[in-house]
Amino acid sequence: MSTRSPVATLSEQYHPFDDGVYDCVKKVIIGQDTQSIAYIIIQYVRNGDVVQLEHGSERGAQITETEFEVKC
Repeated sequence: MSTRSPVATLSEQYHPFDDGVYDCVKKVIIGQDTQSIAYIIIQYVRNGDVVQLEHGSERGAQITETEFEVKC
């Protein structure tokens, strides 16, 4: 059973994101350029279906992606 957890923030100037309630995280993909993180893609599982949500959307030639597989 999925439950909602409190969302942590780094500081008051940043706004937390809340993707809702899912059964588990399947994969996290971090896109970064030479100076910072450009986007985060999180693949969740809900009722056996994979749901992919993205935070940030910067794309370009200098973006490097790192994937992390997670065992549900």
